[in-house]
Amino acid sequence: MSLTSHLRTLKLLSFIAALLLTSYALAGPTGSKKTGFTITGTSGIPDTTVEVKIFYDYFISRDDQDASTYSARALHGKFSITVPPIVKPAYMSISLIPKIGRRSVLYFIEPGDHVQVEYTRGKLTFAGKDGRKMQCQQELYALSKQYYTKGDPKLTTDLTKYQRKKWQLHKADSLSLIRKDVINRYKAYLSPLAYQQLQLDCLSDLYLGLYEQTFGSLYYSHDSIQKVEARAYRDFYAKRTFGIKGANHVTSRSYTALVIQKLKSDLWVNAYLSEGKGNHATLKRLVNHIKVNYTGLLKDKLVTVASIELFHKNEDAAGILQQYLKGKVYSPYKEMLVRLKSAKSPGSPVVNFEFLNEQGRTVQLADFKGKAVVVNLWTSGCYHCVELATRMREIKKSIEALGPVVFVTVSVDRDRDLWVSSVNRGIFTEKENVNLFTGGKGLDHPFMMYYNYAAMPAQMIINTEGRLVTMFPSRPIDEPSTAVFLQQVKKAMQ
Repeated sequence: MSLTSHLRTLKLLSFIAALLLTSYALAGPTGSKKTGFTITGTSGIPDTTVEVKIFYDYFISRDDQDASTYSARALHGKFSITVPPIVKPAYMSISLIPKIGRRSVLYFIEPGDHVQVEYTRGKLTFAGKDGRKMQCQQELYALSKQYYTKGDPKLTTDLTKYQRKKWQLHKADSLSLIRKDVINRYKAYLSPLAYQQLQLDCLSDLYLGLYEQTFGSLYYSHDSIQKVEARAYRDFYAKRTFGIKGANHVTSRSYTALVIQKLKSDLWVNAYLSEGKGNHATLKRLVNHIKVNYTGLLKDKLVTVASIELFHKNEDAAGILQQYLKGKVYSPYKEMLVRLKSAKSPGSPVVNFEFLNEQGRTVQLADFKGKAVVVNLWTSGCYHCVELATRMREIKKSIEALGPVVFVTVSVDRDRDLWVSSVNRGIFTEKENVNLFTGGKGLDHPFMMYYNYAAMPAQMIINTEGRLVTMFPSRPIDEPSTAVFLQQVKKAMQ
């Protein structure tokens, strides 16, 4: 999975701002003096908010959920943010709000760094003692736009599908060398850890995208194509490893996601080549493989990454995590797995969400006590959201005949006017539903982040006592799936 372009966001906003990162003297856990850092600056855009996020452990699939966030409004064009000291290497993002897209560039930072950051006319620059380290990462991020599939004449019918897979891997290898050259140019300005960490992150970012695309080709292609894809994967991809000696693989922003993605592909291809049919990489299979092949913090991080991605796809996920947690599990992953199990397990209390209706009034889950709640999550422009809304309209009377129920729709649009317009169009929802808005937070709303919703449409069924029936109900697209969906709603009324 690649990161959303922060510079593109800044250009679209067309702002002029200046940020100065000062007093970034951060001590490690040795007992020396610890000093936070302060960001001060000015902005030419009204109602601008500057937001700084610090990640000690980053999960791509959880986005910003594990960040410590600090922000300030630009009063009369000026602002100031004070961030506490960091005590170990981490990642930092700096964003201007409002922004387009969810992700910002993540910069690797270390205790003791001194950096100046400036935004001018949409251009991000760095200075200060460790400004070269940040500038190196800026260049690497710009190179991430040079992907191995888009607009390349070699990816045509001139190549067989088998040859194409080999060529894509070769292209990724070539791009990895370019990134390594950039890091080597800055080597004199990097600590040994930063030098290794940047290599690991760049390789992981690059190959994660490749393996995600490869898995998609394996899973969604017709059988005749799957045969070729599986052979190519076995011959070119399966034996690859991506570790970097001296880097921190546990806290890398994308290494563990790459390992899980590759493991899913390995298991699918092995099953396909031996049984003639690829099988889902279930959470149980992944956890068992990880327990055999990894140890310590890396093992726990990988199990956490796999659980975040696959928990909802496995009916026995809660039992799998319960069993895993009986062994020695290191912090913070033990706490994360416990929270994940609690949040997504049927029967758990649902977070008392707070959203806004069209009149601007706050609506809470508690307002619907005594009724089953069917929640639809959607976004404007989403074709499948329209499909689901159409189907829900068709079966609405069948649902209401089961008992007391309320239909709640939540749009993750960031623009209120767009949301209101979409509600009025009547294709994403009905006026009779309880139509709610995140207040512009979109997928960054605490409710969305807590339940790790990342793709629309999505649904949730909540019982009359405010407890979770299912986060991922059967999608009512035909008679069999609709029958299951109705049973899930009926269960919520019991």
